[in-house]
Amino acid sequence: METTPPPSGDNSTRKDPGSAFVLGVVSFLIGAVCAAAWIYLVMVRGGRHDFSHIQVVGACINVVAIAAVLTYWGYRQRIDATRVAGTVTISLSVAIGAAFVAIAAPTDSTGLWGVGFLIIVVCSLMGISVVTAVMVAVLRWMLSRS
Repeated sequence: METTPPPSGDNSTRKDPGSAFVLGVVSFLIGAVCAAAWIYLVMVRGGRHDFSHIQVVGACINVVAIAAVLTYWGYRQRIDATRVAGTVTISLSVAIGAAFVAIAAPTDSTGLWGVGFLIIVVCSLMGISVVTAVMVAVLRWMLSRS
């Protein structure tokens, strides 16, 4: 089975929708594990209740790297470029929000974890969508040159 996209750069020969589902599940699992690891290291092991600026930068770099790699992988699997970008963006954003909820909800007596969840998911959607869109554009440009 050939996994290299066509040289035209349009990535027009596509796999079935099941491949996008697998991409979504893998994206969610990787995102949830990485987000939980950051939360665990900072809040549980570190004994802090908030992230320092350098920890936020580190977590953002981590998310950008993961989104770029997953976008590349999905594109190389011949999944439609728009579907790759959307699947990775939504799966990672929901995973990050779910990791936050799993940690925050059990100990929050105010119910504001729901607001935090919405803020995290919406901001993640905005940031990750930029990363995946840029990554798809770069992949298309690179393939159009070859």
